[in-house]
Amino acid sequence: MGDQYFKKGTVLPLGFIAPFRSGIILNSRELLVDGYADTQLSMMDKLNEGRDLGWGGANLRKRDNGMEIDTDDYSGNTVIPKFFLSRILKNQVFETERKAFNLAENLNFESPLADIQALELELRFYDYGMGCAYLKAEATLKKDITAEDYRLFVEAFGSSLSCLNDMCLKFLDDIRAHLPGRYIIKDYSAPYDGKGTSLESFYDLLPKNFGNIVWVHRCYFFPFSDQKTLDKNVKSFYSFIPLAEGVEPKNLSLRDDAKTFVGNGASMVAYSSKAEDNVTLPLTSMLEIQNVFYVAIEDMTRHLFYLNNEISRLRENRTIKELELQSRFITRYQSQISFFRAIYDDYDNTLSPQNMMVWREVEECWATANRFQDLEHKMSLAERVYDRIMLDLSNMHNKRLGIFMLVFTIFSMLSVVVDTVDFTQGGGLETPSFIRIAVLGMMFLMGSFLALLLLKPKKI
Repeated sequence: MGDQYFKKGTVLPLGFIAPFRSGIILNSRELLVDGYADTQLSMMDKLNEGRDLGWGGANLRKRDNGMEIDTDDYSGNTVIPKFFLSRILKNQVFETERKAFNLAENLNFESPLADIQALELELRFYDYGMGCAYLKAEATLKKDITAEDYRLFVEAFGSSLSCLNDMCLKFLDDIRAHLPGRYIIKDYSAPYDGKGTSLESFYDLLPKNFGNIVWVHRCYFFPFSDQKTLDKNVKSFYSFIPLAEGVEPKNLSLRDDAKTFVGNGASMVAYSSKAEDNVTLPLTSMLEIQNVFYVAIEDMTRHLFYLNNEISRLRENRTIKELELQSRFITRYQSQISFFRAIYDDYDNTLSPQNMMVWREVEECWATANRFQDLEHKMSLAERVYDRIMLDLSNMHNKRLGIFMLVFTIFSMLSVVVDTVDFTQGGGLETPSFIRIAVLGMMFLMGSFLALLLLKPKKI
């Protein structure tokens, strides 16, 4: 492997991380109470159909020594599992699925420069409306090519991975078919049914491309023959790491036999061929979950934008019942976003030192803090809207109370009138008395009018 080109016959590993939307928001609180593991294992048994079809779940591994963290990977389990369910497709199972979805040619990418062969595909399903595909592949070069030509070739293959959309959608449909309904807070694939608050109609304005790849993050892996060659040549591959102009790539590896770099849309690990097999895992595992979080934050920010717009648009002609429904809906949605932030904040509590290095660099490189600030800003707008709704509710309830007070006041005044009539007539009126009947009729009409006024929905 030279400074500026790759030699014919070189085999280079690759990884492709592709987040997609599932549209299914899980009731994580309910799952925490009932037990994640029991639900995961039950669904895995049903989905595997008594065979090994690759279905699995996170946080199910238990070390033989009973420790939560040990020297195997120096990491522990998060409170909410890192993902709910996954399916790893490899060997014959992968081959069968590729044929079923006519992907044999798409995932064996050929060109005059090189061939790319897909080796393994893992699909993951997360609690907060997201999924992710991770494709392992390798490229075999047919001729000597420059680093730039190789990069363009890999980018072209990554851009073709929308061919996985149907497979991702089938993955989601399989989960939806076996997931108990009480564990689903919201399924965005279902249209607004007219129930609940009219605010929920904004769901129909959201993207419905569930299962479609949002983007692809490309991971380049470069094995070098030895440590000396690695140290000498690694800088010549900085062009594979997209960064802002003037920003120097930062090596995040804690090992001498590997160099790990994070970029925007592509990242890289260069390592000695004598390094351990899992040398790329810290990069790919952190990039996968960060890509998922990134899209989830983007979606929640968009949801809040639509929600705030709908509240302003539907401000007129709202009844007390509608205001109460809107209040509960906004409170529930705010709670959902706050819980998501708690999941994110909990994630780095169990990371190994190496994973933590990658995690922090991704946060800085991708400006994750800015994304959360934007989300929190729109949350604060929703909170102010919520305060206005509560004020409107209070005003409308006060109006009703005022009507009650008016009714009692009028009846009190009419009773005074009746007493006055009795007093002035001295009890000598003939029966039936026209005056008494007129007063009673007036009381009945006034009471009926006020009752209708009270029952009629008030709009603001």
